[in-house]
Amino acid sequence: MKSLSPPPLPLIACCALLPLMAHAQFESADGRLKLSGFGTLGVAISDEEKVAYSQPGRLDGVRDGLNLKLDTKLAAQGRYKLTDTVTATVQLLSKHRPQKDFKPEVEWAFLRWDASPSLSLRAGRLVSQTFMLSDARDVHYTQLTARPPMDVYGQVPVNRFEGGDLTYRFELADTAMQASLWGGQSKSKYAALILADQEVVTYELRHLVGLNLSVAMDNGLSLRAGTASARITIRDHDEPRLSGTPASVLSALADFYGDGDKVRFSGIGASYDRDQWLVSAEYTVRQGNSRIPDTKGWYLTTGYRLGAFTPYIGVSSVQVTDSNRINAFQAALGQPVPLAPVAAEVQRFMDGLHVTERTTLLGVRWDAASQVALKLQLNHIRKPAQSSGWFYAPDGGFSSASADFYGREQRVNLLSLTLDFVY
Repeated sequence: MKSLSPPPLPLIACCALLPLMAHAQFESADGRLKLSGFGTLGVAISDEEKVAYSQPGRLDGVRDGLNLKLDTKLAAQGRYKLTDTVTATVQLLSKHRPQKDFKPEVEWAFLRWDASPSLSLRAGRLVSQTFMLSDARDVHYTQLTARPPMDVYGQVPVNRFEGGDLTYRFELADTAMQASLWGGQSKSKYAALILADQEVVTYELRHLVGLNLSVAMDNGLSLRAGTASARITIRDHDEPRLSGTPASVLSALADFYGDGDKVRFSGIGASYDRDQWLVSAEYTVRQGNSRIPDTKGWYLTTGYRLGAFTPYIGVSSVQVTDSNRINAFQAALGQPVPLAPVAAEVQRFMDGLHVTERTTLLGVRWDAASQVALKLQLNHIRKPAQSSGWFYAPDGGFSSASADFYGREQRVNLLSLTLDFVY
């Protein structure tokens, strides 16, 4: 077994904050300033030695040694009421990034104007409203499982955007409803997956527009539907390496990579929380004509409260339905021709985006104290042949071991222990 890596800074900071939990959520005497935060101390281990299980877009993952970086994070949030109707919110979040560090970033920074009790507008840096758990995607304490199901939430690597949203709340047949229109642009760092070079690229989304509708019923049932579209560009061209390349090859690469291609993501979800039962499910579809494949993903989780303990089970799946691109240099693969290296690189990139897999999970949540939850979770992941799943090669991109992993059906077990808290 590999030795345990040094504790990341957020883990140390989280440990220091735990004794202060009793003084959670500071509020000024006049009620204008509120300070709060959340965090996770996480450790995970898997039985796979060849490649690492990771969250999409990151260069560090879990293999056969204990890993402290997959889930560990720490956030602080401040909200200040400028007037009776205008509020400023800022959130700083530290978690492991594609750049292999825990440098804190501004996750939220926006102004909110409550034009009326039913209508509000926000502008600034906001969370992308692509999922049912978007607002609380990083707040694992509010979720039943150790982390959001990656087979659904891994399909969109962009967590935030710069722009605005408009939310209207109303009642229909004594049922609380909410409609939101949001849009802007976004940039997000992303690391290559299995069989690709360890290169950090930038996802750019322009003309981003989304619409969501949610319903909250008195019986504990909540429903949500949403769709969003954008023009996507991925900045990862290595111009010096391509210098001297024939124009015909550059043209074929440009057509393969695309620029500003349209992509759409849609989903429906439902959650039920009443008495002892907790049930949640989502079904999502990603479509477009970019080099990013079309996918569909879904999950279903069920938990049952037994006092402070909540055992739960779940199943999830992600499947590539259309690769959207063909290798423009397919004929050169494996041939002793000058284009063979370019053909192999393009193919490795395409293989790395083929993330089909299925996950079964079993876990238990223990609400050990007020605003503190301990979770133990086992994921059993089944990856078919000719698929990377949510795995990548951590030791230099392509290798014979990672190629073997990609080409064969694989079963991987991932055990996670997390301590989630809010303060």
